[in-house]
Amino acid sequence: MEQILTFDQLLHFVEDLETCTVAVANAQDEAALSALLEAQKIGIVEGKLFGNRIAIENILDELNPNSLETLEIVDCYDEIDSVRKAVSS
Repeated sequence: MEQILTFDQLLHFVEDLETCTVAVANAQDEAALSALLEAQKIGIVEGKLFGNRIAIENILDELNPNSLETLEIVDCYDEIDSVRKAVSS
């Protein structure tokens, strides 16, 4: 395998891999959700989100309202609960 030196090379490499599911703990983070949506758009991941459902839905509604239909959200009562559920999923 050749060394990957650029982001475009990385994208080319992963496009032939199977889609994987990414569990995101404390997913009420705009940067994390934005990155997940980009990865989902190019078909390399599916997302399972753990955290405050209302906060997650509000952020997703701003970023891409259609994404609410494509992502599983597990409501958690605090950060520790979010991490525990994400790790055990």
